[in-house]
Amino acid sequence: MQLTGPQSIKEGLVVQPNGLQARPASVDLHVGSIVINGKEYNEPVDIKAQQMFIIVSKERVQIKAGFVGYAMPKTSLCNEGILCLNTGILDPGYDGLISTTAINFEEDASAISPGEPFLRLVFHRLEGEGAATDVQGDISKPDTTYLKEAKAHSRRFPDTFLDIPGQMEAIADRVLKKQNASMITMLTIFTVIYALWNLGAFALLGRQASDVSKSRPEVEQFQQQLDSARADVQSLRATICAALPALNPDSARTAAKGPSQVRAMRPRECP
Repeated sequence: MQLTGPQSIKEGLVVQPNGLQARPASVDLHVGSIVINGKEYNEPVDIKAQQMFIIVSKERVQIKAGFVGYAMPKTSLCNEGILCLNTGILDPGYDGLISTTAINFEEDASAISPGEPFLRLVFHRLEGEGAATDVQGDISKPDTTYLKEAKAHSRRFPDTFLDIPGQMEAIADRVLKKQNASMITMLTIFTVIYALWNLGAFALLGRQASDVSKSRPEVEQFQQQLDSARADVQSLRATICAALPALNPDSARTAAKGPSQVRAMRPRECP
């Protein structure tokens, strides 16, 4: 059976009732302190966009045997972009503060102040076998211990929800490392190819130089043959020039003519 708000306060399930808002079906809990990155704030705080933090209640709860409580986020807080994550069940026997991890999903900073309502509690009376059994063990926590644990938990939170900047940086680092590795591999391959290319070029030039050295005697021999042929041509040309007077048909008549006529009739000299 669910208790009304006034019944919940009357049963002593919520301590420090001064200022409590007893609704017909629930009781509001108010902000007592705000914990960010291991530091406790008891004054208004601007929560950055995507920032995670812990809200600790001003009130204490004392769940007696035979009762159970349910913590739920305030709709008004959700409408402001603040989402409470870990609300749940308050077991019989618990005595202590109540907190929730929250995230600011607004695009801009959002202010949280002590005294603002952030949770609403609903209580039920247990029925059935074992409903009123005394609680086994002590699950209560002193306020100092509770706050110490909340600070420790908050230190493990990233600066932003899902640590998007950190994830982006890690992704960028991985991409750069891959690119650097690829660049090193490409440079290594290029260096090997360049070295092989140079070795091949040097080998080709050496082979060509060797071929030229081997062909030089043949060139010299060909030059000698060419010089010999040129000498033979010159000798043949001289012989032909010497034989031209005897081959001239007017040579028999040169003796009967005067010197001037002979000179005119003389065959043209070889060039």
